[in-house]
Amino acid sequence: MPRIDSTNCAAAVERVLGDRQRHELQLDPHPTGVHEAYAPLAHPPRLRIYVASHQGRHALIDDRDQLSADQRQRLEVIEAEYGTNEPNSLPAPSNPRLHCRSECKGEMLLLLGQDNRQRSPVDYVAFLDDDIEVRSSHLLQATELAARKACPIFQLQLSADSHAIWAQLKQTQRPETLEAAGPPQLWDAISFVEVMAPVIAQPELDAGLLEVLAPFKSGFGWDFYLLPVLQQLFSDFQPGLYRGACMRHQRPVQTAGTTRFSHGLTASQEEELLRAALLQTLLSNPLGLERHAFLQRLKAVLLQLGPVEQALASGLADHTERQWRCRSLEQQHRQLQDQLQQLETAHQQERERLEAALDAVHQSTTWRLGHLLTAPGRLAKRYLRGQRS
Repeated sequence: MPRIDSTNCAAAVERVLGDRQRHELQLDPHPTGVHEAYAPLAHPPRLRIYVASHQGRHALIDDRDQLSADQRQRLEVIEAEYGTNEPNSLPAPSNPRLHCRSECKGEMLLLLGQDNRQRSPVDYVAFLDDDIEVRSSHLLQATELAARKACPIFQLQLSADSHAIWAQLKQTQRPETLEAAGPPQLWDAISFVEVMAPVIAQPELDAGLLEVLAPFKSGFGWDFYLLPVLQQLFSDFQPGLYRGACMRHQRPVQTAGTTRFSHGLTASQEEELLRAALLQTLLSNPLGLERHAFLQRLKAVLLQLGPVEQALASGLADHTERQWRCRSLEQQHRQLQDQLQQLETAHQQERERLEAALDAVHQSTTWRLGHLLTAPGRLAKRYLRGQRS
């Protein structure tokens, strides 16, 4: 197993402290390539899908009836009902159902991870929001490729019409030059996957990847900060994006982070506390630690957040607020520049129109005749002005 070294630790510290906008700009907007060679499998992977449901409703397309008998045996779907206190009053589902009493996706991930430990072992576990429209067969197909790449965590690409924050995770049209070069790459290496529909390898769950969410409700920061830090610390932790199929996110993404949960924190405050705990853990001499040990140390910090971590979180929150204000002012400045450019263009067009109209008048026969008829008067005026002078 890879261990943390000083170079990787320094890069991770910079990632936690760095400007969020700069991190966003470093994401490759159009990752492309060709097919790669993948390792053979000792056995086909088994996949468990937890799909959140609200009043018994979700968007998963369960098409297991179209799969082979072997594929059906390797695929399990469990509905996690969060929309009612009385799940037994709902119509009986076609899949096993459990009641997941959670306030938001982060807490749901933690609870479902705990439930997963009580069930038969699988190779990968998917955690889907209730508005993620995706075929179970496509998730299994992606899992088979992920297993051949030993990918620890991945998601499917989003359809072009999905609600999403990151354009890099959406289906893209390849340039003609790349189309001519060969078939598109089915797998992209990325720095993180979104919390809405991650598919996680069982060893990562065993190592405690979801346990760090214990103090939280929302999961804010788990994707954009924790996963990239793990990628920088450990060479074998490479999140992936499967492009062989699409999923669709039906609801707008809530990014304000202002909802206050039962423990008194907002999602944004949770994110800053996670960043503070990451920084504290990275500065506690973690060199030589393997991933499970690092996650255990991080969880210990999170479960005992003291004045130092609170102060760090406060400072990071101030820094983040200034970044967002700066971004807002930059956007306003660009909008004003665009408006000014539009006004200048409109003014230039109106001026050209008037000049063309005046030129057309000067070229008309009526204007020329009138100009000729008024010539004596103009000559008389010039003569009188000359006499006065």
